[in-house]
Amino acid sequence: MESKIEFVELLITDPRDSEFGSEADLDVAVDEAGDELRELLIGSWNLDPAIYDILIAHGYNVEYAKTLDEKALDDVFSVTKWTAHKHALRRKLTAWEESVLYTEARPNSDSVTGTRSTPSPSDRSAVGTSPQRKLLPTAVTKSLLDSILDRNEKGKIVVKFYQLHHCLDLNHRKHLAHTIVDYYMANQKYFSLADMARFAELIADRFPPEISITYFNPRNTSVNKKHPSGMLYDRFHNRKRKSVTPIGNTPATNASFQSQQKLAALQLSDSDIRRLDSSKSWLRNNRAPGDQVLKQWNHTVLLRLRSIQHDKDKNKSTVFSEWPRYLDEDGYLLVNMFGKIIDSVLKCKITFQVDADFKYLFEKSNEQGKLFDEWEWFCEVFLEYLLSADVKDIYSRQLISSLEEGDCSQAFHGLIKPVRTSTKKRPTILQAQIDTCYICETEEEFTETLDSQRQELESSGVQFSPRIFALGSIDNFECFYVVTNKLRYKLPSLVRCLDVVLKLKFTLDLQFPESSELFWAFISGYFYDIEYTQKSKNTQILQLIAYLKSRTE
Repeated sequence: MESKIEFVELLITDPRDSEFGSEADLDVAVDEAGDELRELLIGSWNLDPAIYDILIAHGYNVEYAKTLDEKALDDVFSVTKWTAHKHALRRKLTAWEESVLYTEARPNSDSVTGTRSTPSPSDRSAVGTSPQRKLLPTAVTKSLLDSILDRNEKGKIVVKFYQLHHCLDLNHRKHLAHTIVDYYMANQKYFSLADMARFAELIADRFPPEISITYFNPRNTSVNKKHPSGMLYDRFHNRKRKSVTPIGNTPATNASFQSQQKLAALQLSDSDIRRLDSSKSWLRNNRAPGDQVLKQWNHTVLLRLRSIQHDKDKNKSTVFSEWPRYLDEDGYLLVNMFGKIIDSVLKCKITFQVDADFKYLFEKSNEQGKLFDEWEWFCEVFLEYLLSADVKDIYSRQLISSLEEGDCSQAFHGLIKPVRTSTKKRPTILQAQIDTCYICETEEEFTETLDSQRQELESSGVQFSPRIFALGSIDNFECFYVVTNKLRYKLPSLVRCLDVVLKLKFTLDLQFPESSELFWAFISGYFYDIEYTQKSKNTQILQLIAYLKSRTE
C-alpha cells in the first residue's frame, strides 16, 4: 500500500521578532535551535542520538550545521571512538542541499572551489527572507491511522467505545495515544513532530469532538511555551527518555505585561513626579469626599504604577505604605458622585481602586463583564462536564451537589489536576483547593487561620499570594474575604472575590498560588482574554474551553 506524502506546516516564531526582545528570549531561542537540530538529525536522518549530543555540546544548531566542512568535522569529532559518527554525518551532509559538502552537480564556480555559497542567517534576514522554518515531510495518512487502530487491540477498544458513546474519555484517549506511539516503538522509528501534528489532526477528524491540541500542542513563544506537549509527545518522549536526550522541562515564567502605560510610568520626569506627589500626599491623608478621592486616584495612576514596579518587596510593603488607601477595610471602594443619578436606589456609582488600575492597564481586556454575566451559566455547564468525567478524587465528587449553589472553584481541581510547580513538586488536589478558597466555619477560625498563614509565609520568605476565604458551610456561605499579607477585603460574593484576586495579581504584580495556577490561568484566559502563561495552553484547560464553546454554538 503506497503512502501519500503530505506536508504539515509547523510555524515557529523567530525569537528576534518577539515582543519581549532577543535578550529576554535567549533561552527560548536556544531551546528551539536544539529541537530543530534534533528533528533534522534523529527525526529526518535517523542518525544516532549521540551525534546530536556531540553537536549540541559544541554549540551547533541547524544553521551552523550547514557550514560544517571537512575541517570542522575533524575538529568536532576529534575523539577516535567518534569516527563512525563522523562518517555517518558526512554521508548525510553530502546529500543535503543546504550543506557546504553537498556533492550534487553545481555551477562551475562551485565545482572549482569545492564549496557552495551559503548566506548566513543575518544575510538572509537582510534581504527579507521569511524567518519561518522549512516544511517537514510526513507520510502519515488517514489510512495509516485506520490500519494502526485495526491491528491493535487497544485501538479496537477505542473505536468500539467511540461508536457507542460518540466521545472519548480520558482512559480511551490514553489508549489511543499509546497505540500510535507503540507503532513507532515497535518499528524502531523516531516519532517526528511533523508526524505527531498530522496524527493529531487525523484524530480530531476521526473522533469528533476531540481536538488536535490534546494530542499534540506545538511550542508557542508568544505565550512563553518553549516546548511541545500533548499526549502523543509526552508518551513518546517518556518512553524514549533513556535512549534520546530529553528536552529540558524548564519551569514556566510569566509573560511580562510591560504595556505602554507601565513604560510611561517608568519614564515620568522629575517635574511630573513632584507635581503628582501633592495628589499622592492628599490621598494618604484623606478618605473623603468620595468624588475627590476618585479624581486624585485616577490622576496619580502613573505614579502608583511606578511605585509598584520599583517595589522589590515580595509582598509590596512599600506600595501599601505609600498608598495606604489600599489597606482600608473597604479600601478598594471609591464612591464617585455624578451630577445625575445613576442608580435610583443608591444614587451613586461604585468604582473600585483595583478596577481603576486594572482598566488602565488592560483597556482591551473583557473587564469583569464576562465573568459576572456568565459565571452562573458556566457553573451549570461545568457541572454537566464534571458529571461526565471520571473524577477519582473523593472530596471533589462529594462537592458535586454543592455546585448547584454556584461555586465550582473547589471541584475544579478534582477535574483539572494541579501540575508541577517551580520546585518540581506536584501539589495535591486538596492543597490547590485550599489555596483557591479556604473555608472557615466562624470569624474566629478565619482570623486565626489568616494570622497563622501570614506568619508561616513571612518566616519562610514566601509571598502571600492573593487568596479567598469563605465563611460558613460549603452549601451556605455567609461572607467572603480576599486577603494578602497586608490586605483584607470583605466581599459579598465568590464571583466578586475571583474578580478582585485576578486584578490584584495584574495591578500589583503579585502572583497566584502555584498550586492553583491552572484555575487562575483558566479564569484569566476564558473570562478576561488574558493569557499570561504557557499553562493557559494546558490540555485539560483547552478541552474544557472546547466543551464550553460547543455549548454556545
